[in-house]
Amino acid sequence: MTPGIQSSWTRAATRALSVTVALASWAVATGGCSTPVTNETNNTFIAPICDGGTMLCDDGCVDVSTDRDNCGACGLGCAGTCSQGICSLTCLGGFIVCDDACVDVQNDPANCGECGNACGAGKVCSLGKCEVECPIGSLLCGNACANLATNANNCGGCGKVCAGAPNADGTCAASVCGIACDEGFATCDGNEVNGCETDTAGDPLNCGGCGNVCEGVANGAPACAASKCGIACDADYSDCSGACVNEQTDAKNCGACGNKCAMGQSCKSGGCANNISACDQGSDPKDASVTYVVCSADASSAWISSQLDGGLYHAEAICKALGYVALGQYGGNCGNVCGYCEDETSCSQPGDKTFDMGGNQGTDDLGITLGYSVTWECVNT
Repeated sequence: MTPGIQSSWTRAATRALSVTVALASWAVATGGCSTPVTNETNNTFIAPICDGGTMLCDDGCVDVSTDRDNCGACGLGCAGTCSQGICSLTCLGGFIVCDDACVDVQNDPANCGECGNACGAGKVCSLGKCEVECPIGSLLCGNACANLATNANNCGGCGKVCAGAPNADGTCAASVCGIACDEGFATCDGNEVNGCETDTAGDPLNCGGCGNVCEGVANGAPACAASKCGIACDADYSDCSGACVNEQTDAKNCGACGNKCAMGQSCKSGGCANNISACDQGSDPKDASVTYVVCSADASSAWISSQLDGGLYHAEAICKALGYVALGQYGGNCGNVCGYCEDETSCSQPGDKTFDMGGNQGTDDLGITLGYSVTWECVNT
């Protein structure tokens, strides 16, 4: 070795030895860990040397077997206890460790029942199970929220069902069970045990409501239909505007409700007919001594004749009084009753029905007059 080279190596070795002695002296003073050192000659960094089971983390030596900020390795924090490089938590009161934290899996929505079991939106963790989140005033009963004050299946408590009754459904009000009657029924006896016993839609004693009694009518009985009072007419009678009438004989409802017979007519077998028949007699409206007799009559026309002594007849007025519309044909009768110039005729044995259009005596305030021995026809057309 040349003297120059030997001299340089000797100087380098001497400097290295002096650094080592310095680090060793500092390590003894600090308990076995050195701090970063800068080379005084060229200002270069020399890494610190850790011993005694410590490890260099950042710019310091730490015991990773017990350090909570560096448990088992640098930078590995531990919220619990670090022992032998292992982080562990000791949770109390039913809490368990989830992600380095003590949580109550009975009500933690992020760890419901077990770590990592998160409840979805609109749900809560209850007794370790994800359940529907009920609004204020409601309680979860089974899989649904229920208002215990009004829910008939959970009245005052989950599972407490309000039973129905005949013609009624169970109800819940203020957490107390009751019943609600079906439409058309009511509990008129006040006893909810037997349900809604009264048919208010068809009971004439409770029509439309308890105690509403329908009134009866002649020739019929009270009735109730669709909760409204009515009548049930006897056989051969019809309900005409709330009255039971016989359409075969009622002149105001002849053959049908509202079919009114004209003045002087009556209802016979369901048809309007004039209230006259053969041999009926009458007198002139202005002179009671002037009499007439009916030769024949039906609903459409009547044949009228003067009596033997004759007189002045207001024929048009007489026809209207008998229930006919107008005066028809007329003429003289040669003094016969119910005949035309014949012998031995009468209302019971009428003769020829002939009208020669004679006997017209003019008109007055009652219409056409005929005289003196005459016969005429009253018509409805």
